[in-house]
Amino acid sequence: MLGPLAVYGVGDGGAAGPVVAGRPLGWLVAQALSVTVVVLTGVRVQRRWKRQRTPAGSRPPARPGVARATLMATAVLFVPWALWWGTLRP
Repeated sequence: MLGPLAVYGVGDGGAAGPVVAGRPLGWLVAQALSVTVVVLTGVRVQRRWKRQRTPAGSRPPARPGVARATLMATAVLFVPWALWWGTLRP
């Protein structure tokens, strides 16, 4: 996995593949996926917030499970990681 990155770093950059707007296509895909994760996390939080504010008799309270809590914690921890690696920076 680090092989192509090492070739790109040591060589002239020709091994990076197609370049769009001065960036390798693979990097642009990683940035798009990072933005998608952040947007979907925001949508999930917004829906959860809206569900908690419904009238008391409309539906039973949802109990957050371990899987849901793990998913949200991972998504929240993803943001600093993505900022560190630069996938959330223009």
